[in-house]
Amino acid sequence: MKANSLIITGLLVLFSWLVSRAQDPHFSQFYAAPLYLNPAMTGTTLQGRFMFNYRAQWTKLPGEFATYQAAYDHYSSRLRSGFGFFAHLDRAGAVGVRSLNLGFSYAYNLQLDNRWGLRGGFQVAYGNRGLDYYKLLFGDQLTDLGATGLPTAEPDLANLNVNYLDLNMGWMLYSSNFWLGVSALHLNRPNQALGEINDPLPIKYSIQMGYKMVKQTLNKNKDDYKASFSPAILYSRQGNYQQLDVGANGFLDPLILGVWYRAVPFQKSYYGALVTMAGIKYQDWQFLYSYDFAVGRFAQATGGAHEISIAINFADEQTKKRYKRKRKKAPEFPSMVY
Repeated sequence: MKANSLIITGLLVLFSWLVSRAQDPHFSQFYAAPLYLNPAMTGTTLQGRFMFNYRAQWTKLPGEFATYQAAYDHYSSRLRSGFGFFAHLDRAGAVGVRSLNLGFSYAYNLQLDNRWGLRGGFQVAYGNRGLDYYKLLFGDQLTDLGATGLPTAEPDLANLNVNYLDLNMGWMLYSSNFWLGVSALHLNRPNQALGEINDPLPIKYSIQMGYKMVKQTLNKNKDDYKASFSPAILYSRQGNYQQLDVGANGFLDPLILGVWYRAVPFQKSYYGALVTMAGIKYQDWQFLYSYDFAVGRFAQATGGAHEISIAINFADEQTKKRYKRKRKKAPEFPSMVY
């Protein structure tokens, strides 16, 4: 019994550590976390925008595998620039591995002509990563009857809390119906290792592409529409890990529906997901919920994932009217959810 407990405990610790260091957390609703996806998407609305994202993953495993993010960005038409701030918190596993990132995001919007625009952006973030030493179980804390509840005689591990600087950048070519973006995150490859080792975080590269088909309304306001359909793909690679998301969102005022599939391309996948999403857009508010139906070899053991996102757009009526007058002279960045 004691040997089995030691094995299980060791595997949980190892699994939590491997998961937390293998790759960045991933949002199934990546289109609802634009600053996390690509710095060039900072300030793609008329004025201000607040966003909140929450993801609970691998619900069958012990411990918490959850990701939280809050962000705010603002677009200045006078400066042709977007400014944003974000806070990202990730908790992984039974031993309390957690990562916190606080950062600033900037993007410049270059209008190429009346149909195309090009955006370039960068981010600077402070990161902190740590492990709760008191959630670890060592051999001298276990008996045939389970944990003793007594402190361990093992010495404290060194460097269970690390601070680092994180640098990201990205580009985005877009029209009112099409977008193509590339991003590179962790350009300085910060060391996130917990312990006396040097283990730089691999650069994460991603490519985003999509197209938006819009159905215009038949009222006097030609700038409004009630329906759209937006297929898109997202490919990302970080170290030896790669991932492909493909799917589409549909909007029929006020409902939003989406179906996506995520897997590892060009090789046998041990963990993939079929993602279904539903939401609603009411005036300047947007709420989305999605569930990942896990597929692959580890699907039965890990379970699915829940995800929620909330967005609030802040734009006064004067700004909206001014934008509608200029709309024919500049492309609008296409939203995937309305």
